[in-house]
Amino acid sequence: LALLLVLAMALAALLLVASLASCIAGDPDGIDDYTPEVDYLVTEQGTFYFEEAEGETAILVKYNGKATKDDHVVIPATFNDRTVTTIGEDAFRTCDSLETVKSAGGLTTIEKRAFFECKALKTFVFPSTLKTIGESAFDSCYVLNVSLPNGLETIGDDAFFNCNGMTSLTIPSTITKDRNKKSIRFICIPRFLFASGFIIAPKMRHFQVISA
Repeated sequence: LALLLVLAMALAALLLVASLASCIAGDPDGIDDYTPEVDYLVTEQGTFYFEEAEGETAILVKYNGKATKDDHVVIPATFNDRTVTTIGEDAFRTCDSLETVKSAGGLTTIEKRAFFECKALKTFVFPSTLKTIGESAFDSCYVLNVSLPNGLETIGDDAFFNCNGMTSLTIPSTITKDRNKKSIRFICIPRFLFASGFIIAPKMRHFQVISA
């Protein structure tokens, strides 16, 4: 009986070692790596790629399409019953034919370089729900003109850098106070507006910061 007990314990130990070896082989660093699943939506305006985020939300991670001159690309408000709250990093980067973008609603965040070098982009209709525009989000959108919504809290460094066709810009009072000076200085236009005239924004005729 004692011999059977010893054999059973030895077998259990061997099974445990085998199980651990299998886990280590499957995940060498011992970390449960997670890659969000990306799904897509095909429309007449192109293909939108999404990944699920926290809560009942989704991130637009990539757009693939050839918007024509008269196309208005509308970012879906929902995907798979999840609210599309974020345009991810580099999502529309170098979409050369893109001229007008609208959000159907619910958008809170535009991450860095989301529209970097969209050289034909003239108009982005920001929803009232928008809170954050990331670093270099609209960098080198040469013909862009925008109206920033009240409720916007953060503008990242160089968000509108090299937008040399911009003629007017109003900074809403809701920009977070502790970032206000840095935001105003580095979004692009004011850096050169205050430092050396209209070098980067030669067409700028109106610049205003609304006081809180």
